[in-house]
Amino acid sequence: MKTLNHLAVVFLLLLAPAAWAQPVITQQPTNQTLAVGGTLSFGVTVSGTSPVYQWFKDSRFLVDATNATLSITNAGVTNSGMYYVAVTNSAGMVISQPTSVSVSNLTLMAWGSDLYGQLGDGSYNSAVTTPVNLVSNVVTGAAGYYHSLFVKTDGTLLVTGFTFLVQSMS
Repeated sequence: MKTLNHLAVVFLLLLAPAAWAQPVITQQPTNQTLAVGGTLSFGVTVSGTSPVYQWFKDSRFLVDATNATLSITNAGVTNSGMYYVAVTNSAGMVISQPTSVSVSNLTLMAWGSDLYGQLGDGSYNSAVTTPVNLVSNVVTGAAGYYHSLFVKTDGTLLVTGFTFLVQSMS
């Protein structure tokens, strides 16, 4: 009878890691950039037994965010931030990579020299002294002496002003 008990214990020990595997995130959530009013949606794919999910935003617990996916409809600027999910089961825990969310409806305004069309409003004035609305839903922008660059929430890159084509030297 002792041999049978020992075999049962050995069998359970060999089977235990497979039966109660620690969760592993096989697909991480991805960064999101969207306009105000859009739908924020991301998730994780996990291997492991009986995973339990809890989403966090800016290191704060999100109430009722306990699924593999997180979806927020009609997103606002306050939904911007860093998100991650903790996945647990009886064998352990894993935390996803942080995911950046940017929700914007910002209207970019500019003024200054516009001799080369830097402002992108088509005026080509020597000096624009009051702010001009240029583009909305801007995520980021950059400007140089003769040009301006803007990236919108849909990923569109706008270039205005004096530009030239750079050719590959291959």
